[in-house]
Amino acid sequence: MRTLFLTLTTCLFVLPAYAKYSGGTGEPNDPYQIATAGDLIVLGETPDDYDKHFVLTADIDLDPNLPGRKVFDKAVIAPDTNPASGFQGTSFTGVFDGNGYTISHLTVAGTGNDYLGLFGGLGSAGGIMNLRVADINVTASDGAIGALVGLNEGTVTRCSSSGTVTGGSYVGGLVGHNTGYAGIRGYVHGRISQCHTASRVIGSSSVGGLVGDNEGTLTNCYSTGAVTGDWAIGGLVGDNDYTITNCYSTGAVSGGSSVGGLVGENHHRIDTSYSTGTVGGNSSVGGLVGSGNEDVSRCVWDIETSGLSGSAGGVGLTTAEMMNHYMLGLNGFASDPNWVLDAGRDYPRLAWEGTPGQIIPDPAIDWLEGTGAVENPYQIDTAEQLILLGKASILWEKHFVLDGDIDLDPNLPAGQVFAQAVIPAFSGVFDGNGHTISHLTINGGSSLGLFGLLERGAEVSDLGVVDVNITGSGYFVGGLAGYNDWGSLTHCYSTGLVSGSRSVGGLVGGDYGNIINCHSTGSVGGVSGIGGLVGGKNRGSLTDCHSTCTVGGESSVGGLVGENGLSWIHSTVTRCYSVGTVNGGNYVGGLVGYNYGSITASYSSGPVIGDVNVGGLVGENNWGIDASYSTSVVSGDSCVGGLVGQNYDGTVTQCYSTGAVSGAGGGLVGAYYPLYSHRTVNQATVACFWDTQTSGQAASAGGTGMTTAELRTAKTFLEAGWDFVDETANGTEDLWWILEGKDYPRLWWENAPQ
Repeated sequence: MRTLFLTLTTCLFVLPAYAKYSGGTGEPNDPYQIATAGDLIVLGETPDDYDKHFVLTADIDLDPNLPGRKVFDKAVIAPDTNPASGFQGTSFTGVFDGNGYTISHLTVAGTGNDYLGLFGGLGSAGGIMNLRVADINVTASDGAIGALVGLNEGTVTRCSSSGTVTGGSYVGGLVGHNTGYAGIRGYVHGRISQCHTASRVIGSSSVGGLVGDNEGTLTNCYSTGAVTGDWAIGGLVGDNDYTITNCYSTGAVSGGSSVGGLVGENHHRIDTSYSTGTVGGNSSVGGLVGSGNEDVSRCVWDIETSGLSGSAGGVGLTTAEMMNHYMLGLNGFASDPNWVLDAGRDYPRLAWEGTPGQIIPDPAIDWLEGTGAVENPYQIDTAEQLILLGKASILWEKHFVLDGDIDLDPNLPAGQVFAQAVIPAFSGVFDGNGHTISHLTINGGSSLGLFGLLERGAEVSDLGVVDVNITGSGYFVGGLAGYNDWGSLTHCYSTGLVSGSRSVGGLVGGDYGNIINCHSTGSVGGVSGIGGLVGGKNRGSLTDCHSTCTVGGESSVGGLVGENGLSWIHSTVTRCYSVGTVNGGNYVGGLVGYNYGSITASYSSGPVIGDVNVGGLVGENNWGIDASYSTSVVSGDSCVGGLVGQNYDGTVTQCYSTGAVSGAGGGLVGAYYPLYSHRTVNQATVACFWDTQTSGQAASAGGTGMTTAELRTAKTFLEAGWDFVDETANGTEDLWWILEGKDYPRLWWENAPQ
């Protein structure tokens, strides 16, 4: 008996470790087996096993009406253990292989908790694969809510979901927040591939059919469920901050602002993807992308099924074109083993879905002469060719030359009112060859112009866009380009009417590149960051440019540039001028509304009208201005100056103003506030002048008052170090010339006044 007792006792204490599950040891070659709801719940209650390997060996029904089940108030596995901390808690870092089985009827009501789903958090070493979660119901008021995973830093592969997911922010049909972080291996991104969802998703912000907020990588995925929310709402992803490749969505999308068929708000890369669902919203609404044209490459959407012919990025196609191998080939879907097409019967499908279809063949470019190479550019002769180019994104990195003037008048047979830029994104070379593109008419959202986005390396030269009529409800709106991102524009000009909300310019809405020898004429209007040539922000360089536009807005309004530079980007305006009327509320300048860069050898002479921080040259200056002047008539209520309205620790060098000034201000500078240094007024305003007679002002927060006669005398400026033609003592750049006794100084490249 004693021997039998000892034997039984020994057996009890050496029970195998897998007794709490249905088998296995948790090792890679012998994973723990999950066969019942009890197994799954025990796993969730055992954080020490979160780094082990598991395999599902049967379908599991978590219907709360079944015995032993419940309505969960947290994630089943790796839940949020301390909601007040802002951190998820212990993440699952092991491997969970669904083995093709399904976990159904998961019900989570987690009001007050973040990181909800079957898994609350999946760590960077963790992986979930081959798992279906079906007919789920996850409801919360907080963030990082998904059917499968709340917060993903690991790898999710070949998984799917269906049901309903409801939350606050970062809400997705499969994953709430697909995130990334800086780790010892560099920046680690969550990865999701070959997954799909049919879940209905409801939330407030960053809400997507598959992922709410994406800071990782999504490849070969799709979603079909309806998505609803307020801000950053997308059929696949609500807010994209990293990469999406070879994905699509077909569900209906509705929201408030930044609403897109595929992505609501985009801040990074979307490549070779599409959407077909109905899209509706209040502002920044697009068939493919609601807002953000940062890097949308070779993507399309259905303009008929979506109900929208505009988008912040991508190419709009008809339903027939979306099922046509040639049009899909023109947009990067050709010769890609990830895609198959049953031409004329279906949209392209991912190859892993196993649907009928063939790999899409490469298209022949037989409608343009040339090869697109630098030595043999494609030749554009007609409006039809230009419009088709706008639907052929694989060509947007090639070389082109315009062989004749093109008229895009909507009343002509080939003309139309565009809902987005004719060419949404361009990284090639476009030589206008001295020709014009006329009567471009656009009524759309953001990133509008002949080009929506000029990407790094893009070059546009010798081109005029004349008599444009462009109206945008969003930002980055320009006659030639919505946004110039490290591209270059040389000898280009625009004329006509341009209006939008933010960052609106007669030539370019926003600039991060180089603009040389360009000008604009017409009328520009909007809310903030409004400029005759460039809206805001100008983060690049403008050289030998001018504007004669009439400009109006509320804040940061300038005759040439609305906003120049940022605190960490030293943007430049060199040898430029503006002569149009400028009318605004706050930060209003004849040349620049708000300056955080440098302005050199430039001037403005048009009337300037505003309320606060109003200047003949600059409304508010936060950096440097060299060898510049203003002859504007300036009026406002406070901080009014002939050259600068309010100088916040910037430097103004070799400038002058002559315009009449009314309001609480000064002849040159309205007010000076040394916020970041101990500069005196004299150190901040060097070798600058204002006309005491024409301005009607005897005082200024910087500069020296002179009579009209003195300011029409070269000696006044030469003694202050200004660089004039035919003198070398002050330099050899020859920035200025003057008709002695008859006029104020002019830039060397201007024609003499009549």
